[in-house]
Amino acid sequence: MTETRMVSLSKIRDNPWRDRVRNPIVPERVESIATSINKTGKYWLGTYGRDAEDGFVELAFGHHRYEAAKAQGLEEIPITIEAFTDRSEEHTSELQSRQ
Repeated sequence: MTETRMVSLSKIRDNPWRDRVRNPIVPERVESIATSINKTGKYWLGTYGRDAEDGFVELAFGHHRYEAAKAQGLEEIPITIEAFTDRSEEHTSELQSRQ
């Protein structure tokens, strides 16, 4: 089941499969998104994750948006929650690192 809900930034953690060497957070992208949030007052959808057993949400997509939200001092963001498996998160990270 897919749902979008507001999630506290303190309850979000990175995808454990994300390769930050091959797919790093790009400061310019974060700054651009943060500027958009500041100008429009809106955090646009595009962040996806899955529920973890310990009550956290693990990011699958939208790492730059998450970093921009932190930079803007937001307390929570909308995340589309899907039933990603470990393999699908690993595959997603592999695809992102090739871009």
